[in-house]
Amino acid sequence: MNANTALFIFDCDNTLVGHSHNYIGERLGGLIARNIQNRFFSSYEERE
Repeated sequence: MNANTALFIFDCDNTLVGHSHNYIGERLGGLIARNIQNRFFSSYEERE
């Protein structure tokens, strides 16, 4: 969890320089969605 949060912040800081606010929003949205998806599937697999 902590590592993922740090990655989001780092990614946002990196993209701030060369890209628009929209790009950052899409980028973070995609990362967060993938993170939730991965967590859902890994916890689902552990139960079975």
